[in-house]
Amino acid sequence: MKKKEKALLTGWVMLAVLTGLFYLLRPYQDAADWVVNHISAPIRESLGRVTSVFPFSLAEFFYVLVVILFLWLLLRLIREVIKTSGWKKKVQIFMMRVAAMALIPAIIWSGYNWLWAIGYYGSSFGEKSGLVSTGVSVEELIKVTQYFAEQAGDYSQKVARDGEGHFAENGFFQDTQGLYDAIEEEFPLLKQKMLRPKPMLFSKFMSLIGFTGFYFPFTGEANVNVDFPPALQPETIAHEMAHQRRVNSEAEANFVGITACVTSGKTVYAYSGYLSGLTHLGNALSGVDREAWLAIRETLPEEVLQDWRDNSAYWAKFESPVETAATTVYDSYLKHNQQEAGIQSYGQCVDLLVEYFKGKC
Repeated sequence: MKKKEKALLTGWVMLAVLTGLFYLLRPYQDAADWVVNHISAPIRESLGRVTSVFPFSLAEFFYVLVVILFLWLLLRLIREVIKTSGWKKKVQIFMMRVAAMALIPAIIWSGYNWLWAIGYYGSSFGEKSGLVSTGVSVEELIKVTQYFAEQAGDYSQKVARDGEGHFAENGFFQDTQGLYDAIEEEFPLLKQKMLRPKPMLFSKFMSLIGFTGFYFPFTGEANVNVDFPPALQPETIAHEMAHQRRVNSEAEANFVGITACVTSGKTVYAYSGYLSGLTHLGNALSGVDREAWLAIRETLPEEVLQDWRDNSAYWAKFESPVETAATTVYDSYLKHNQQEAGIQSYGQCVDLLVEYFKGKC
């Protein structure tokens, strides 16, 4: 066996061992917690401190380099197959090159599992913080929704707007210092060094596949789509920063991000947090008591309604089979990793919002 063939076989064997070990550990929460606390999270956080020095997203460069590498290997494969004489040799080269190319995404997938997905099987934010919902009554849901409506309406008058009433704040990417101070005092497990959020160069592509942002464990970066209407971008920043603080669940990251915003003392972030929270709460309330929701909606000022219209109009432009396919893939990924509600798990943050805010309003 040639050296190249041995190296390729070794790579696949090591990958198989790591994958098997990952699936063996998944059912054991204590084991998953140990890996998160002693291996994956420290690595991610160290990477995040290094990459935070750069004002741009290194995650995007990573994806570009992977695509370029894949295309280069593909062209090399085609060239070698064409140049080689004899079908037997052609098939051998083809199989070797395909196995080498397939190893690249397989390694990335395995690394992602160990750096990030393992956290889905460890202790949740709720378990670690003690904030657990025992159920939400309609009365409590109405009360908290009304509170968020009042706060969103109040803050909507305090943020900058253009001549047509559209949200016109900017500079919030540079105003993250202290964003998590208040919630870190209440939940010390969230304490982390404040890292720079990364505006994405390929934001329109992210909109095309239906994403407002993503956390990238290989660089520890909180990446944010900056193309969609900016009223909800501050809350998206806080959401992705929640992932930097070892909050894996999308529902819990939504709760943490919203709560960080509204307790930050920063007007723009507070408005974005209340607006996002109101969206979740309103959707939940509409499903159980539509009349109560419509009554609350009637009290909202035009500024809040305008921001919702802007957001809806923007995302309507990107409804396509591409967006549907991307959403389906991500939904399947969440369910595969025990996020049982899939992409709808974002709505589960309502329970935590009600549990946390019902005594504060």
